[in-house]
Amino acid sequence: MSQIAAVFKPDSKALIAYLTVGYPDLEITEKAAIALARNGVDIIELGIPFSDPLADGTTIQRASYRALQHGTTPRQCLKIAEQIHREINTPLIFMTYYNPAYHFGLDAFCRQCADAGVSGLIVPDLPPEEGPELEAVAQKNKLDLIYLLAPTSSDERIRLVAEHSHGFIYLVSVTGVTGARDRLPEIWTGLSPGSESRP
Repeated sequence: MSQIAAVFKPDSKALIAYLTVGYPDLEITEKAAIALARNGVDIIELGIPFSDPLADGTTIQRASYRALQHGTTPRQCLKIAEQIHREINTPLIFMTYYNPAYHFGLDAFCRQCADAGVSGLIVPDLPPEEGPELEAVAQKNKLDLIYLLAPTSSDERIRLVAEHSHGFIYLVSVTGVTGARDRLPEIWTGLSPGSESRP
């Protein structure tokens, strides 16, 4: 069982916090992650800033833009993850888009993620049909590759994601980008936007 999967116990919930690496700066990212872990967060999701975060709402888009303006790179994200991992035992997940990982080199990226203490990856623009190469490299490096489901997902899509997702399934509880909402669809009453659920 992976470190991420071990967080999800029967009849319990996990609190997963998100931070954009480099916003407002790298030092505060590290301090915030350590503070979250020491105050009971079960998993920390570290967002690698990307110039075209198409699945994210305005809040994360602005955070990514500011982090990129400060020069935050995937290599710096790996370094910060390693520093955080030295201080806490809380599982770390990178949320990234496929382009930065591909540009870095999938083998090198996954190997360095594992070396830095990262336990899993969320790649929102990578559907499972296009994921076998990254899946294989992630599994080789003992990283959970976490796929997404949406309210519009068909039964076939749910089965496909359940077969290929490791650690948990990321349940996108509303259609469109992430961000604040006045209300949730009735089907997801009781969940919050960006909710995560294990398979």
